[in-house]
Amino acid sequence: MECPNCNCTNIQINEAWDKTIDLPRKYKIIYGIIAGVLILLTAGFFKVTFVAGIVSLILTVGFIGGGAQWYNSWKKDQKKKTHSKCICKHCGYIWYLD
Repeated sequence: MECPNCNCTNIQINEAWDKTIDLPRKYKIIYGIIAGVLILLTAGFFKVTFVAGIVSLILTVGFIGGGAQWYNSWKKDQKKKTHSKCICKHCGYIWYLD
């Protein structure tokens, strides 16, 4: 492999974890709004009947817990992605192999 800047073959390659990948903020906001509405609906259903409140509570806890579990597993999978950082020891040029 040669440096694209100076064509030197004296290159150092570093493997790095890319831990900055995250869901866009709009998806987190939408998830929070849906969870908040479900919590409010659960409180309202408890005022109507106890059975409807319990069913709504189970659905709300399932949604919140399932969403958190999905997000954590997705985030862990994203952290496994690596990229190779190449540094030319002659001119100091840096580029990435993806």
